[in-house]
Formats: sequence, structure tokens, C-alpha cells
Amino acid sequence: MTDKELLDIKSLVPDYLWMKATQEQVFNTIDQYEMDILPAGQELVFELKNLMMEVENTWHESVVGGIALLDGRTFANFKDPQVLKNRIAAVVSRQNQLRSQLILKTHEMQVFSLAAFKDALPALESKAVDKKSEAEKLAQRLTDLEVKRTNVAEAIALFQKPSVLNAFKGLIPKEEDVDLIIGTLKDPTVTPALLKAASKRLSESIDEFGKILEVSDLVDARMALDGKIVSAKQDLASAKRAWQQAQDVFSANKAIWGLESTKNDWLAQARKLEQEWQAQADALGSLSDPNAVTVALADLCNYLVAVRLSYESV
Repeated sequence: MTDKELLDIKSLVPDYLWMKATQEQVFNTIDQYEMDILPAGQELVFELKNLMMEVENTWHESVVGGIALLDGRTFANFKDPQVLKNRIAAVVSRQNQLRSQLILKTHEMQVFSLAAFKDALPALESKAVDKKSEAEKLAQRLTDLEVKRTNVAEAIALFQKPSVLNAFKGLIPKEEDVDLIIGTLKDPTVTPALLKAASKRLSESIDEFGKILEVSDLVDARMALDGKIVSAKQDLASAKRAWQQAQDVFSANKAIWGLESTKNDWLAQARKLEQEWQAQADALGSLSDPNAVTVALADLCNYLVAVRLSYESV
């Protein structure tokens, strides 16, 4: 075989090194994401893995069987035309059987689709967005509660100072009352601005507790806020888990759908064998001269050997 003939054969041989690396990539992606997809989706990716392995196995079996059938095959010794015709027909029929096994399996993979994952993406993305929104609302709720608790704690610390407590007789001062009583305060650290600011922040923080008039009531309000904060943290943690789970499911389905084009590229490489074998088989079917048939079968055998060498080298 000339160098040109070798080059021509190589251009028609599937890139098995690429196919093997791509198959591993597909399997790794499935292994990474299969726990985050729905059971029906898990069945699909399991089927994809099986199909790829079955195509590969059928590929090998067809090639090995074809080489065993064709290697050294010659028809020059058959003098009886009918016997010769029958022998040629038998070989052609057998190699067609080997090739048909591969065709059936590649066709099965060709019609296999991961479109169900694509169809599921809009709803899954919407769910992830909703879960994110829920988590963000709960995070804001927690922040608001913590701000309220801080305001209440600061008010308690300020209003429980003896001078303030006595001046307002244990009541929570209102902004409009501060100027009226400030002259009686002897504590230089307590200013009208400080009292008014604390009173304003407090009024914004205890509205959900109903009517609170006395400083002593603020302790109960702070304890109630402590309880609400504990619950809010638990709710937020649960919402974050739900959001993460929804995002994981969306990401997993998106990643698996991305394998559709990879699967098609992989199959296109595998079908190089099927297509070239088909082309040579079609040419073989039109020959009747024993020598021409022998040469055609040798060419087909050489091609199959080149294919076998491509995957044996990996």
C-alpha cells in the first residue's frame, strides 16, 4: 500500500482517541450531575451511557469480524462460475450482516435524544428564581429583625440610665417630650438629639408588639425579637437549601442537555466506519471478476485493519 493510500485511509478512519476522550467526558458529566436530575432523567442518561458502550462494542466486534472474514480472501482458484458466484455472494452477505449490526446500533443512538432536559429548563429556571426570591425576602426579614433588636437594646441601655429613668418616670420618652424634660437631666452624656434618635428608632422597631409604654416592657420586646430571629435564621437556612437544590437541579439539567451536541459529534465519528464500509460494500456489489472482487475485499480489509489499529493504539 502506497503512502497516499495510507493517507487516504487515515482520513476515513474515525478519530478513536477523540472518541474515547469525549466518551469519558460524557460519562464524567453524567456522574457529576445524575443525582440532581429527576428519576426519569436518570433513566435517560443511563440509557445514553449504555448506548455509547454498545455502539463501541458493536464497532469493535464488527471490525474484528470483518477482518477475520476478509483477511487473505481470494477467489481466483474457483473455476466453476456458479461456485465462484455463490462464494462471492456468501462473503458479501456475511460482511453485510456484520455491517448491519453496526448500522442498527448507530441508528438507535441517532434517534436517541436528550431533548426532555431542554424542555424542562424553563420551568426549572423559574423555580430556581422563585426560590432565590424567597431566600432574599427571608434574608431581608432577618436583617430587619436584627436591626430592630439592636435598636431595642440601645434604647434599653439609654432609657435605663437612672437619670433618664427618673426624668421620664420609667416611661418610654416620646420625641416631643424630650425638650420639655431635658433641663432636669444632669447626665452630660445624654443629649436631646441622642434621646430623640433613640426614641424614633425604637418607635420603628416595636410597632409589631402593640402598645409598649414602659422601659421595662422593652426587655420582653427584646426577648420576643430574639425568638423571632432564631426562627428567621432557621427559615432562611431552609430557604437557602431549597434555592441551592433548585439551582443544582437546573444546572444539572442544563449540563446534561449540553451533552446532546457532544453525543451527535461522537456519533458522527463512529459513523465514519459505517459510511466508508457502506461505500466499499456498494462498490463490491457491482463486481463480478474474481480478481477485482479480491482487490476490493483486500481494500476493505485494509480499511478495517486501519480502524482496528486506531483504537488499539489508545
